[in-house]
Amino acid sequence: GRGQFTHGEWDLAHFLFHLGEAQTIAGDRQGARASLTESVALFTTALGPKNERTLKAKVALAQATGQP
Repeated sequence: GRGQFTHGEWDLAHFLFHLGEAQTIAGDRQGARASLTESVALFTTALGPKNERTLKAKVALAQATGQP
């Protein structure tokens, strides 16, 4: 998937968000944390910290890392 998007595009963040969610379901917590952390960073840069997609990715990251 990384080869399909230019770094910094929000589409890459969207891809990484869904990858992280799939990794969470599969029990790959380490992979999920990495994917979701990158997704949050890219969404924040591309769309801003208060964007709905950014906030949704932050929630998913918190859940993947066991934070309330």
